[in-house]
Amino acid sequence: MLCPLTHSRIRLMLGFSLVFAGLASILLADSPQDRRLGPARSIPLGRPPQTTVQPVRIQTSDLQVFRRTPIAFSPIEMVDPRTGRRIPPDEILTLGNGTRITAGEYFAELNRIEKDLNALGYSFRNAPTDTVIAKVRLDPRKYSAPLATRAIRSGGRPVVAPGTRVTVEKLEQLAQSQENRPRAENRVAKSEHIVRKPFSYTLGDPDILAAYARGSLELTGKPDGVATRAEAAGGGTVFGRSFDAMYVSFDGHSRAGGDAGVRMQMTALGSTVFNVNRQGTLDETLQRSRPLNLNYGADVPVGPFALAVQLRVQGSVGATVHVSTSQAPSSGDGASVAMNFTPHIDSKLTGTAAIDLKIVSAGVEGRVDLISLDADARGGLTLRNSNGSPRVVEFVTASADVGMLSGKIVPYAKVWNPFGSDKRWSFVLFDWDGIEQHIDLYNSLQVVELTPSRSPLHPVGVQILSSPRTRK
Repeated sequence: MLCPLTHSRIRLMLGFSLVFAGLASILLADSPQDRRLGPARSIPLGRPPQTTVQPVRIQTSDLQVFRRTPIAFSPIEMVDPRTGRRIPPDEILTLGNGTRITAGEYFAELNRIEKDLNALGYSFRNAPTDTVIAKVRLDPRKYSAPLATRAIRSGGRPVVAPGTRVTVEKLEQLAQSQENRPRAENRVAKSEHIVRKPFSYTLGDPDILAAYARGSLELTGKPDGVATRAEAAGGGTVFGRSFDAMYVSFDGHSRAGGDAGVRMQMTALGSTVFNVNRQGTLDETLQRSRPLNLNYGADVPVGPFALAVQLRVQGSVGATVHVSTSQAPSSGDGASVAMNFTPHIDSKLTGTAAIDLKIVSAGVEGRVDLISLDADARGGLTLRNSNGSPRVVEFVTASADVGMLSGKIVPYAKVWNPFGSDKRWSFVLFDWDGIEQHIDLYNSLQVVELTPSRSPLHPVGVQILSSPRTRK
């Protein structure tokens, strides 16, 4: 079916939101328990990833059509342009894709296309092998370097080497090496040690294609215990359809009196991957990954060609979380939480297309790397409380590598020509270089002097990130 571009409307709304968060906060149990945890229990996987094609509507206003002066229509004669031989209407022609068609049917369909091309100032007769007939306009101001808030770029060597697994034993060895370190005379002891390092990145135009990443790192140390928290999440919007790609979180705490525990959660496309809530001494690793596979269908006009386009968000999400905790006596001495938190998101946009014309094939060329995230937050806190002089030893490095919105995606219609070169007309939906950045969120090896206090350890603030709701 032919559909002139002048009677079509397009707006590409492609939003991708993606969230990373570092460490910190706490999950306190209602009552302390003193037991060693056994093997991890089986974890429900939930419903499978979504693969249903969701219809979406495309409208225009960001569309730039490369119109030319209209051409008076003159039918293309049924003649072989290479030899000048007249072709009988019932002669069978074989196209480049293997389709067999009579010359009469081929030229009838070709002339309907020619008439619509002429209205836009184009002609099959003298067209090059590839013609860009339209594109979506991008505002460069919205696709410049992303805005970052409180992203700490602390250069220097990481205190925790990449790939190092931090455990309670390593934290305790580090703390013991600091035992003889004299109390700093010019340093004022604090009643508590709290670190909060949120950050936020945004890039792009939500009406076309956009991405963001946000998160936080939190640590808490008090005279009676320590706590850490980590979160990561990501999602997106395709033509107004939203989805939750991944949400993963970690909470760990250890305080005086043997109260220790962790909670770890992960969902992928709204389906539970793991949900673990443990109390007591723990040394465990959870490693899970899930594919991303979302499909969206829309009608996209490329010049006079009405394409049925299917855009696909594909990739994977995953996380590895290793945690260990210790149970401390009533003094709180030796309360420790060690964590290794490495979430991963990889999401790409590709597509396919179809058209209801015998002499035309449709497709979608290229891909857009919507967002990639490889985050690494590892380390922990341990409390030393000997002789009534509490100290928190902090040993933490958190960073992330983020890439956003790079690539090109182009639906096209190709007219098969049995007498020469095939002719293609293209519509550039998106074309941008994107960005790649390394974020040093936190890097610290320090001993914090605390004042003795009866103030109990509480959760550090509220949960900043949460699994967002899908907008239908």
